[in-house]
Amino acid sequence: MPETALIIITMVVLLLSGCRSKGGNAVTTMLDECDIVASRKVIGEDTVIVWHSARMDPERKIRIPLSAFIDSLEIVALDGSDKTAFCGMGPIWISDNYILTSEGTRNGPSLLFRRDGSFVSRLGRYGEGPGEYRWLVGCRQIDEENGRVYIHPQLNKNIMIYDLEGNFLGDIPLAYTKEQLQIEFFIDQDRGTMDVIRLCSNFKNQLSPDTTVTIWQQTLGGQLTDSRLYSPFITTHRDFLSMNTMAKDKNGITFLAHHRYPEVEGRTDTLYHFDYPTQKLTRLLTMETPRPTTLHLVLPFSSYYLCRYWNDEDYSAENPRISHYGILDPATLRGAECEVYNDLLGGIDLSMFPWQGSVFDQMYDNNYGFAWMYDPGDLLDKVESRLEEPDISEDDRKMLESLRERINPEGNNVVLLGRPKMQAGY
Repeated sequence: MPETALIIITMVVLLLSGCRSKGGNAVTTMLDECDIVASRKVIGEDTVIVWHSARMDPERKIRIPLSAFIDSLEIVALDGSDKTAFCGMGPIWISDNYILTSEGTRNGPSLLFRRDGSFVSRLGRYGEGPGEYRWLVGCRQIDEENGRVYIHPQLNKNIMIYDLEGNFLGDIPLAYTKEQLQIEFFIDQDRGTMDVIRLCSNFKNQLSPDTTVTIWQQTLGGQLTDSRLYSPFITTHRDFLSMNTMAKDKNGITFLAHHRYPEVEGRTDTLYHFDYPTQKLTRLLTMETPRPTTLHLVLPFSSYYLCRYWNDEDYSAENPRISHYGILDPATLRGAECEVYNDLLGGIDLSMFPWQGSVFDQMYDNNYGFAWMYDPGDLLDKVESRLEEPDISEDDRKMLESLRERINPEGNNVVLLGRPKMQAGY
């Protein structure tokens, strides 16, 4: 097997030719010519942006280069020994010196690598003993400062703790455990406390405190110290409330909350931000679609929102993958359908699945920005395809030829990482 390899390719950021505006940004320039597609609405103490999908003109699609959002792409070839080989990818967590992901199976172990791609350890496995679990891992975190890795499988009553060598250290019992799926948490080792954000599914219409509490604080021993209820997240019979984290750092998270069967109110509130230092939960944005239960994904940047959404006339059980991509300037409320295309790494096609219609799809389900994992053979196929295209520049050709020589098609997965130029979150 090859030695661990780290390949860093830094690209000169190219703006669209001659595009400048008051904001000095090519994307802002393009949006200056677009329609107003959103409005503002006061809900409680929050002023919420309402993005109207019906105002998006599919004939006015704009193309935006990935370099407008990402400065460079870092390529990490993971250790290719037999014990570290795996396929698929679960949610991925990136820290300064580590990469944490999973085998992509429902209850496969988490895998810890160093940022140079060298393998550290498997964390957890299927079972019911210490450090084992039987459900899909919904949340994982690396706390380098305290030398800890935290893993929470869905429906688990505990958060599991490991050190940075992969040794199981014990559990943090959760104060509320009923019907929980996705949670996010912030641990303060100095104070011995943890703040938890939890959304529940309530299939049995049991509106007990254990299913309606959204945010609570507890000790690391599991003792409840404070809890709060947020009414937008109350579920009713048959309701399914799902949570998707779109951006997270030590100061808070921005997440999506979807009601699939809202029987009491036709809720459309979608994007929320929890500010950890102030303990404040704020509504940010809602996507107005023909039916409020239609799925949509919103990715926040400091200057824009990117969105993937489905309209009822497009979506069906037989054809579920037709979707739209849009961009919105929250300052001007101007927006348009868009395509984010890769102009970094020689302009190769970065999509891996038929449902990925934009680079946007590699920019969520992680805490980093752009993070996606490739089989090395698949990545080399994309390189070869790009090299055969007649419009490739000489510089891109040289870069891809060099890359082709450095990736082993028989090796382990390759991770592409890109830090956003505009930090996600508000």
